[in-house]
Amino acid sequence: MTGIGDIFQLHTLLAGTLVGGRHVPGEAPSVDGVRLLVLAPLAYRQSRPSGRFFPGMRGDLTLERVLDAAETADWFGKVTPAAG
Repeated sequence: MTGIGDIFQLHTLLAGTLVGGRHVPGEAPSVDGVRLLVLAPLAYRQSRPSGRFFPGMRGDLTLERVLDAAETADWFGKVTPAAG
């Protein structure tokens, strides 16, 4: 394994590999084999330091496109809200 930034990413990747590969029982974390990021208003105000946890690990983010209303509705049909 390489480039894993935190324990949450490790857990997700392990679940995808172990559960998805039927090595352990459970439900694999997959949305048609792609990563999905849903942005919503925060429940409370947050702040974080701007420093990097892993200075040698390059971070990158590219917005490829914005989904139209029909695509958005389709994706929301595939996910469930987090318990709050």
